[in-house]
Amino acid sequence: MLSSVKDFFTRYYKVIIGVVIGLFILYWLIYFTTPKNQMSEVDKYKIQLIDEKIGEINRNQKKIDSNIIELRKELIGLNKTISTIKKEKIVIKEVYDKKINRVDELNDAQLDSFFTNRYQ
Repeated sequence: MLSSVKDFFTRYYKVIIGVVIGLFILYWLIYFTTPKNQMSEVDKYKIQLIDEKIGEINRNQKKIDSNIIELRKELIGLNKTISTIKKEKIVIKEVYDKKINRVDELNDAQLDSFFTNRYQ
């Protein structure tokens, strides 16, 4: 078997070398004739400007996000204050309702004293 392979190469070595050289030339021909994807300097500059704008937008977005977080904290504090004021309002309303309902039980002297103290 080894001798038949050796005979094959000795008989067709010129054809094998020709095919290898032909493939090599074809490869280089395709390599040099294929246009390279190159970007012009203007396009590179435009992309750089767009990247800078995107970076600026991201920085502004981070600032806005931090402002939103601060405003939410303030809103929570205001909601607590409003809730406290509502509770105090209810308590004050109950106190005055008791005083107003007590007016029916007062005599003339006590009633006069009540309104004098209230509308000084």
